[in-house]
Amino acid sequence: MCLCGSRNPITPLRASVAIPGMLPPVFQGEDGLVDGAAINSLPVDLIKVHAPGFVIGSDLAASGTRDEADIILKPKLDDVDLLNWQAFECAIEVGYEHTRQVLADSLQLPRVAAQVPAPPAQPLDSLRVAIAKREAIHH
Repeated sequence: MCLCGSRNPITPLRASVAIPGMLPPVFQGEDGLVDGAAINSLPVDLIKVHAPGFVIGSDLAASGTRDEADIILKPKLDDVDLLNWQAFECAIEVGYEHTRQVLADSLQLPRVAAQVPAPPAQPLDSLRVAIAKREAIHH
């Protein structure tokens, strides 16, 4: 399994649609890259190693449990043909509404207090600070 970095998103994006038997793999050196779901459809173990914290997974497959994730989203897409590109908007809407409901109902979701950013420095204040620094250097 290869974890693609974020320097060039084209290769990982193209590999994410390389589904064995449907679209060919992307070659990077001697490695053939395919959609990660072909090997591990919800790599919570890898996510926790590379980005520790609260994990929310989305499982569109009907089988298997995902015990390692903190929350698993399983939107009801029984009436949506996931191979039909014209059903894309419907799938997004169903997934969005399901996610909103699950997150609103979740008691284990970590809550973070909103942080109010400091007001931006006024240009005149910045100019005064710059002048004071310059004067301190020259004296």
